[in-house]
Amino acid sequence: RDRRGGEDGARGGGVLYMTSDMYRRHAEEAGGVDKLTSLRIDGAWRKDRIRVLENLSLVPNLTRLELPGHAIEALVPLSRLSLLREVILPHNRIKTMDALSSLARLTLVDLSSNLIAKIPRLPRLRALHTLRIADNQVEALP
Repeated sequence: RDRRGGEDGARGGGVLYMTSDMYRRHAEEAGGVDKLTSLRIDGAWRKDRIRVLENLSLVPNLTRLELPGHAIEALVPLSRLSLLREVILPHNRIKTMDALSSLARLTLVDLSSNLIAKIPRLPRLRALHTLRIADNQVEALP
């Protein structure tokens, strides 16, 4: 149980908090939080969902982040994870992807089934080879 109550910090069965305890549980096989390179938490069958990407400074070596089926609205905290190569966040509530523009190592981005209306120019993402944006509200591409 997390200090905020419930498994992984769930409060009232609605919100899953990204706490140090949660990262530790997912990092056991990697040999510690600082060695964690991939994190996958599927929200599809959970009662509690991640709404805010938080405490990412605890996992600076993440190269793959996969959080499908949650309630995430903003990507701004991801801009601190300079080693990220894959961001897989389908079926969330993301409205903009501007925060990804500084992540030069990205090769794959899956933001399908979100609320994105505008795709920004992403000139720094030279390594990006896959961008999945199906089932959004995109009106035009840059």
